[in-house]
Amino acid sequence: MRQRKPLRCRRDRRGSIYVLTLATAMLVTVFALASILLVRVQRRQLDAATETLQAELLASRAVDMALFRIEHEAIWRSQLAGGAWESDQNAAAGTYSFAAADPTDADLTDSDADPVVVVGIGKCGQSRQKVQVRLEVEEVPLGCLEVALHTGGNVTFSSATVACDQIICADGVMTASLSTINSDVEAVGTITGTGYTGTITTGVDARSMPDPDTVLEYYLANGTVISMASIPTVEGVRTISAVLLSPTSNPYGAQINPQGIYVIDCLGSRLDIRDCRVVGTIVLLNLAVSSQVYGSLNWQPAVAGYPSLMVKGTLSIATDAAMLDEATLGVDFNGDSDMADAYPSVFKGLVCTSAALNTSNACTFEGILCVGLGLNCTGSLFLEYDTEIFENPPPGFTEIIGMKVAPGTWQRAVD
Repeated sequence: MRQRKPLRCRRDRRGSIYVLTLATAMLVTVFALASILLVRVQRRQLDAATETLQAELLASRAVDMALFRIEHEAIWRSQLAGGAWESDQNAAAGTYSFAAADPTDADLTDSDADPVVVVGIGKCGQSRQKVQVRLEVEEVPLGCLEVALHTGGNVTFSSATVACDQIICADGVMTASLSTINSDVEAVGTITGTGYTGTITTGVDARSMPDPDTVLEYYLANGTVISMASIPTVEGVRTISAVLLSPTSNPYGAQINPQGIYVIDCLGSRLDIRDCRVVGTIVLLNLAVSSQVYGSLNWQPAVAGYPSLMVKGTLSIATDAAMLDEATLGVDFNGDSDMADAYPSVFKGLVCTSAALNTSNACTFEGILCVGLGLNCTGSLFLEYDTEIFENPPPGFTEIIGMKVAPGTWQRAVD
């Protein structure tokens, strides 16, 4: 006969099923709540990521707007100097601001040549993002470097014979009498006279010239001063004669200049230069209008592309065609301890005067002549254009046409 299980055993089984069911329900509830919490966390993370992305986009937009304003507003440096140019401007997703700073000297207004760091700030919700970019000046060569000879005034040829492999240009008028001009010529005004063998073009636009107040800044800051008193007199005139001036030779002082830049303040007196070899850049200031360069001279810059001669004032150049000969002058012009060398009489590089230039005798220039005012030419003048000066203009002979983004500088920023 089959025995029946005890009632208590059946009740224990039912209790276990109940507990298991309750535990399962609790687990399901916990998992459901965890899933809801996870979704909320993910939603918050997604919202935060979206806000961050929107803030980054607003910051980039702010920089773009600053670049647009810089390109189209002439007084942008003054506007930026006051701090934030635009602050918390409303946009669809948030707000944006932009400001700028001068990384060189913290002064945005002291020089148009200084770089600028533009910072854009975007805000969206709880996110705040910054983007910055560095701008540097975009420069081009001055227009006067496009031609072999350019004057800011008139050009006068009188009993002159001129040979030039490029263009002679005047911002004023050009006249010729009893002369032969073997060159293309152009002028803003009229071109009169006879003897022109090349093309004649009038009514051209004036070419840009160096600023006489700033063109010398680099050379004055980096040059070595030669005292006028250290230069000997010849018949009462301070005269540089029969010497070598170079980065390794300064006969008028103990200090040499590694770039060969020497500055002479003539203090309103006459200074003559003759029968010399110069490897460097000579800067003449405050010289009397009677000052002149003559004889046989071999003159070239020590730094390729730099000017060979810069004059604040008027100068006359009347060089000879004869060679600069060591044996004749008894001077070792290259330091090789012999007197066997001879050099052609020629100016190489850029020659620039702020006022007038008078040429006579037999002048040869291989480079560019830039004359602030008028050129008066008699005798023979030979000009050979050097394209390297235009392609790599020296300090002071460029003009700023705008600002450009420096490569590799567009980046996120942190406070």
